[in-house]
Parts: sequence; structure tokens; C-alpha cells
Amino acid sequence: MIVRPALVRAGVATYRRRVRLLPVALAATTLTAMLGAPAQADGPGYKFFKAAGSPTKPGAYWDPCTTVRYGIDFTYARKQGLRVAREETRWRSAVQEVAEAMGVRFVYEGRIRSRAQNGVQPKSAAPVDLIITFGSESRRGRYGYGRVLSGPVAGIAGISWRQSTSAARVDYGYVIIDAKEVARRTDAITAPFDPRPATQRPPDVVRSLYMHEFGHAVGLSHVRDKKQLMYPRLLPERADTLGPGDLRGLRKLGNQRCF
Repeated sequence: MIVRPALVRAGVATYRRRVRLLPVALAATTLTAMLGAPAQADGPGYKFFKAAGSPTKPGAYWDPCTTVRYGIDFTYARKQGLRVAREETRWRSAVQEVAEAMGVRFVYEGRIRSRAQNGVQPKSAAPVDLIITFGSESRRGRYGYGRVLSGPVAGIAGISWRQSTSAARVDYGYVIIDAKEVARRTDAITAPFDPRPATQRPPDVVRSLYMHEFGHAVGLSHVRDKKQLMYPRLLPERADTLGPGDLRGLRKLGNQRCF
């Protein structure tokens, strides 16, 4: 796990988190070693990017009384052989589970176009609050995010907020998925997406990745409890669904005062 420090300018703070995707081909040996030690609980099973006073109170969150609009740029995913319709369905399924847990309305505005801004985060002319895109490890080009995607890092996400008197309102969020990493280390290209509930089918590690990164984009940080989806390493044998701590944290984020 690599954690980058907060960047604070003129009252606007931005946090970024990266997650490593365990190679599916090596999952058996790596997973066995990891399960040899007991999971470390992390208090209530959730953490926030920004806490207020106590660790269990979010200091920055999306306005629960306002619709959050998001769009997805699949351009680079298509270039790596990922099927857009399949990944679109998988993404919408992941967002829906997180949104329902929060009780906040997220509306999909459709497929958008974006570009890398300084190789760090995406920008788009589309009327959305949260950008989801696929990029590469290159430091050049429209989808070059080499400054933040490197090695086995499969995704990165971040939020920015503006401080008010009582709390900070999140006004922008993004997720960047390393399309080549997903195509190379999972069966996303060949295996169809199974829309059944996670408890009724084999684990979908790509959907876990999407939900994990979207969890960052709504305000959750990493935890040390392996039972939670916000654990910083994706475990291929873990069901792609929210853990009890994830659910508690998301409910806290959605159960805040309106701005």
C-alpha cells in the first residue's frame, strides 16, 4: 500500500489512495500466507479520509441531500480489450451497492471523455461531480497516469472538499483504474459479468476493485481488517460485497446534515 500525503491549497484538500491487486495466478500461495495470521480489527471496521473530532465522525462528505452525478470514460479500457458494455454493467452494479448503503443518490450520466491532468487526476468537460476512468502507467498521453499508477497498482481514487463552518463538503471525486493491470491479471476479458448477488456466485475480484475505489471516492479510507472491502489488498477468494464495517462507515457518511 502506498499512501500519498494530503495536498492542501486555498482551503481545498485532496486525498488519494492506491490499492494493489493481488495477481489471480498467485492468489493461492499469497492468500494462504496471509490467512496464517489473524485479521487485525480496526475499531469499528471503517475509517474516513478526513475525520472530525473522533475517528467515527466524518469531517468531509458528499451532501446527502444533493444528487451526485458520475460518468465513466471507457476509452482506454476498450483499447486494452475490456468489453465496455460488460464493464459498464459491473461498474453500475458496484456503485449501486455503495449508494444504497449510504442512502445517497448517485446518478449515472453515461459515458464521458476525460484526460489526465498533470498525470495525476482526470478532468472532463462533462457535467459530472465524480469521474471514473481507465488509464495507463505511461506518463504521456490523454490517459497517462504514470505518476500515480505504477507496478502492480490496479486503481487509485481521491476526493477534494471545501471547508465550511461545521464540516467540509466534498465537491469532486475520481477513480482511475489501470486497464492493463485488470486485463493482464484477471479474467475480465474472457469471463462474462454475473449479475447475481455476490453470495450466489463465485467472487468477482474486478467488481471488488471497483467497489473499493468507489468507497474511497465517497470518503472511506483503508482499514486493517481483512473482513472489510476497504482492506488495501484485494483477496480473490473474498466475496465482492461490503463488510459490516464498510456498511457502518457508509451509513455514517450518508447520515450527515445537509449543507
